[in-house]
Amino acid sequence: GPVQLNVSVGQTWAKQNQVQNGRTQADGTYLLAEALLPVHGDLWAVLGGYGHWGTADVRRGYLNAGAQDYSSGKPATDTWGLRGRLEWDRAWQLGNTEFSPYADLSYSESRLGAYTETGGGFPARFAARTDKATELRLGLNAAKPLANGLTLTGVFEAAHRFEKSGPATSGQMLGLFAFNLPGKSNQQDWLRVGAGLEGNLASGKASLSLNVTSRGETPNAWLAANWQKAF
Repeated sequence: GPVQLNVSVGQTWAKQNQVQNGRTQADGTYLLAEALLPVHGDLWAVLGGYGHWGTADVRRGYLNAGAQDYSSGKPATDTWGLRGRLEWDRAWQLGNTEFSPYADLSYSESRLGAYTETGGGFPARFAARTDKATELRLGLNAAKPLANGLTLTGVFEAAHRFEKSGPATSGQMLGLFAFNLPGKSNQQDWLRVGAGLEGNLASGKASLSLNVTSRGETPNAWLAANWQKAF
């Protein structure tokens, strides 16, 4: 039929280093569902939603009388989001390079549950906080066939985040004082450029891409590798 439905489940792992030798390790399970719908000719719409549930292992580093110290906690995490996208597949061609413009609007909420730290000289209790992200992305995908069945791919994207700042951090240093720190200001606009290769590998289809961004609410650079096989 004309409609394509996709459902996927998976597992994620992440690690982030923080100031004073602190670090956060997180893992979780996600469920993603989306529908690809024809609008007119080669214009397609994608409607989707996802949920992610997991835990974080947070080690907060600080100096205690000039010596390195740590306090730790394990809050629950959950995220949900909605996404709508319009893409004009192969809108125009220059030589043997095809270009496909798109517009993408997404909304998500990520919640870090309340938790109380253990260990260290100054453990703290943190209230739950929710980070909301509404992002609009306008971009252009490009694909150029090469020899040996390879395809050179590229993307140029401009992104805007509507929220001006993140959530506040509040809680209490146990036995001492309460605190309420304002959320950090978001970098609301950034650009992304990516390039990669696609081709057949081991009876499946493989891709490798490198992405870099200007300063914004996204990683500076990342490498993505993918292999899939129909069965």
